[in-house]
Amino acid sequence: MMEILKNHQLLISDAAVSPYHNVVRKSDRFNNGPTSTPTPLTPYQLVENLRKQITVKDEELEKAEQLNRSFEKLAQLISLLGQIDSFLTEKTKSLIRKVAAMADDSGREGISEQEFNSGTLNLM
Repeated sequence: MMEILKNHQLLISDAAVSPYHNVVRKSDRFNNGPTSTPTPLTPYQLVENLRKQITVKDEELEKAEQLNRSFEKLAQLISLLGQIDSFLTEKTKSLIRKVAAMADDSGREGISEQEFNSGTLNLM
């Protein structure tokens, strides 16, 4: 039992000493097969890998910011279209009221052109 524990500790200590024991590059996996021993990365390769990862993350961040700006512009456009819709709806309602008032025969023949153009109709 003690020997198993010592072997286990030895494996753990070997793993702690060698940070590259689990590093398997694509070339190792595909060319040499799954039983090959992994090649440790040199400090230069490690720095280059980190530099590439940082570059990729920066590009992802830039794309996310661009997408966010696009969504903000889309939200502004939708807001503007909503305001235009409200404006046109109010103008249409006003025009329909004026036409209805002109067509109303309940007390007078109609309204004058001056009343219609001035917008001072009392509809209610």
